Amino acid sequence: MSWIWVALAFAVALLLYGSWRVWREWIEPTRHLDRLVQSINANETPSTFLIGDRGRMRRIGLALEEISLRQKNLSARAEEGEFGVQAITGAMAEGVVVADGERRIRLMNRAFKEMFGVDGLTTETSLLEAARDATVDRLLGETLAQGTTQRGAITLPGERHLEVTGEPIRGHNGTVSGAVMLFRDVSGMRRTETMRRDFVANVSHELRTPLSILRGYLETLLENPKQPPAELLRIFEVMERHSNRLNLLVDDVLSLARLEGPGATLDLATVRPAEFLRGVMRDWEKRFEAKNLHGELDLPNDLPLLQADEGRLQEIVYNLLDNAVKYSEPAGRIIVRATAPDGQFCLSVTDTGPGIPGCDLPRIFERFYRGDRSRQREQGGTGLGLSIVKHIAQLHGGSVAAESEPGRGTTVRVYLPLAAVTKS
Repeated sequence: MSWIWVALAFAVALLLYGSWRVWREWIEPTRHLDRLVQSINANETPSTFLIGDRGRMRRIGLALEEISLRQKNLSARAEEGEFGVQAITGAMAEGVVVADGERRIRLMNRAFKEMFGVDGLTTETSLLEAARDATVDRLLGETLAQGTTQRGAITLPGERHLEVTGEPIRGHNGTVSGAVMLFRDVSGMRRTETMRRDFVANVSHELRTPLSILRGYLETLLENPKQPPAELLRIFEVMERHSNRLNLLVDDVLSLARLEGPGATLDLATVRPAEFLRGVMRDWEKRFEAKNLHGELDLPNDLPLLQADEGRLQEIVYNLLDNAVKYSEPAGRIIVRATAPDGQFCLSVTDTGPGIPGCDLPRIFERFYRGDRSRQREQGGTGLGLSIVKHIAQLHGGSVAAESEPGRGTTVRVYLPLAAVTKS
């Protein structure tokens, strides 16, 4: 019977040894393998990739380590590439959208979101849904269908003009897989072009009248040079008046061109406003007397110094006084005031003329703008004086303003930065 117990003990021992081998070589490594896979899926780094001492499981663990390293490398490259794309497109002033072949948005930058007021984005969002413009969708469709660069233009609310360009994206086999849509804001260029056309048209219009009159009288003198002395004198007086008008217009246009040019500069110096304005008023005494106008200078005793270009400052005051004299009726008053409110210098010229209608007041600083064109020509103005005043003030870092009421005169104010708090 002893050999039976020996055989039974041997069988039990063999069973236990087999179970231990299965546990050690298969069950425990399989659990370890499962933990490794879960860590890799969670983008975590396991403490070790070693599974068992040897055999197939150990090779599988080492293979998983290599896979994990490759995955991290690819993720790092993807993040680096995405960061580069976002940094480049985010810094662009133009709106950029990348759409796939199904017209769904895959990428858009901050500028595009601001242009079209886009908040969220999903992989199912189409460009038409984001832009809400049929022209944009048509350009995208033509870019995808024809595989060529497409261009167009749209206008957004608030008079914002955009140039839209669609550029196809081609795969390795040459087929079109998507498109890059570029949105460029050209509102400033459009406004500048409109201003240029209006300026040329206005200058041409202003030149035409005096030139036509001069040409007419020249033809009269050529056809019949033996005019009576009185008629000759009248003709020469008219020609001189329109010749002076031409000179004024050319001078104002050149002055405005210099002020608006990129090379416009100021010869800044310390100006004592009180002394400067007293000198200007003395220079204009005869002009006031010629129209029976009363000129007044209202200055405080503690007026600070002013850092300005004295020649340009004189141009400001002369233009304001010229307008005030032209539109004031005889026996009227012209008041020149200077104050220093809120740390800035304020120069104002007030007249007792007919005033400016409320609909015209916001536009009086525009070039060639005239509320009453016939009256302006009668007074001999060029329509550029207040525009010159505005540009000189802005060149100094200042601003202009006006207030008026029909029948009660007009006040134009110019605000300039001060040099210091030293009293003049």
